[in-house]
Amino acid sequence: MKSTHSLAWGTLGIVAMLGAGCALFRASTRDMDPAQPHHMTARYDYTDLRQLTRQACEDILASALVAERDTPLLMRLGTIQNRTEQHVDTRALAERLRSLLAQHGNVQFVAETLREDVLKEQEYQARHV
Repeated sequence: MKSTHSLAWGTLGIVAMLGAGCALFRASTRDMDPAQPHHMTARYDYTDLRQLTRQACEDILASALVAERDTPLLMRLGTIQNRTEQHVDTRALAERLRSLLAQHGNVQFVAETLREDVLKEQEYQARHV
């Protein structure tokens, strides 16, 4: 009788474990809106990139140099330096800032590669012509 009870309980336990399957170990997930600020950690992430570039763009567009002009301001975006100990993708930061400013139409950017070519040509002409 005792072995029948332990066999029944053992079978019931195995059936319960199989019924639950991997649900006991399944990780939960949830959808997140990238436009909403969600910080997963205290480290620099995409939310910081979006907020920094949006705020910088608003500050530049609100400045008297840009806001009071009738024609678009011609601008060259220089190198952005990371002076923190965390990894910050400064190229992504610069490209997003350039993109946001260009969308407003108040700022135009110099084609830096063409500018370098023109300077080389002027230097060549100054030496040889």
